[in-house]
Formats: sequence, structure tokens, C-alpha cells
Amino acid sequence: MSGTDVLNTYLQILFGGMEVHTEGIWSYIKLPNGLAIAWGGEKDATMVYNATRDYCWYAVDRAINMPANLFVGAAKPIGTATANHYCAPMFAVSGNKLYLQMSSSYSFVDLLVTWNAVLIGHWK
Repeated sequence: MSGTDVLNTYLQILFGGMEVHTEGIWSYIKLPNGLAIAWGGEKDATMVYNATRDYCWYAVDRAINMPANLFVGAAKPIGTATANHYCAPMFAVSGNKLYLQMSSSYSFVDLLVTWNAVLIGHWK
């Protein structure tokens, strides 16, 4: 029996229906009231510069798979991201993907991005 299985057993006993799971880079919890909370991130993920607009360079979107079939409807992302240069991060959800876009005024190297995000939504 894995550690997650043991944790789930105790949570079921204590809270009647709470579940904890791990899928890829994500860990998530399903609460009995229908709310789901997932958290995950990456360290030093490479994002390649691809275009300029109004004197600002943009990195390509990084499309990250969210836990499969966890959320019903759109989850709300809350996240932080840092890079090897000053950048402004943006997070968005579409379908079953979390998108991270980093924009920066630096144009001479690709970005090494470390990000963490929390997704909140309904699972039922």
C-alpha cells in the first residue's frame, strides 16, 4: 500500500470523502463538497523567444497538462513564475491545459522559468 493510499484511507475515515492524488507534476485534493484543489510546478523549464510586439519580447506559451478529468468546467489558476531575466508571467486555463506566458524586454537568450501554480475548481 503506497503512502497516498494510506493517506486516503485516513482522510476517508476522518473527513468522509476527501481524496488526495498525484498525477505527473500535480498533486490534488478532492473535497466532499465538490471543490478540487491542485498544485504543481516546474523548475528551470526552457521557454524559447518567438516574436516581438511594441518593443517587448514574448516567450512562447508553455502548455501544461492539468490532471486528467479532474475539473468540471474551467479551473481558476493562481501562480507565480520567475525567470533568468525580469519577466511578467500570465496564467490562463483553456480546456484541460494551463498556459503560462512570460513576456520580457530582454531578447538575447531563452528563458529558464521556474513556476508554481494552484488550480481551484469543481470536480463534480
